[in-house]
Amino acid sequence: MCKPIPILLQVLLFLSLFLISACRSTGPTTVVRDRTAYTDAISDSWKKQLLLNIVKLRYADAPIFLDVSSIVSQYEITGQVNAGVGFEQNGIGWNPSIGAQANFADRPTITYTPFTGTQFALNLMRPVLPKTLLSIILPVILSTTSSGLQLTR
Repeated sequence: MCKPIPILLQVLLFLSLFLISACRSTGPTTVVRDRTAYTDAISDSWKKQLLLNIVKLRYADAPIFLDVSSIVSQYEITGQVNAGVGFEQNGIGWNPSIGAQANFADRPTITYTPFTGTQFALNLMRPVLPKTLLSIILPVILSTTSSGLQLTR
């Protein structure tokens, strides 16, 4: 017949496994995932911003363009393990306790810069070629039609 594993040995085993898993780094694995996600988000944002400003110009409203000047992504992983034993006052019984807690936080800081000045005004006044306009609008239209909405002629 097997003897049960003592509580103290179970606690030590749990603590050692937890400490070994805490040595894992999050840095390198997040670079590829985050870079792709942020690039896609900024690209989609630019397309929508440009289309919105084209409509604003059509209705004589002032366009505004914001550029993403920096993205700082900060990750925090924290862990805590605790163990304790409580004894009853008359010394007959004891009450072991084990606890663990883990937290993960992702705090991106995104900085926007508005386009202003003479260069902005000159770029705004320059005519847009149909080829350029279609290369911007077609991906948005195609993504809308693939999501289930139908285009009418």
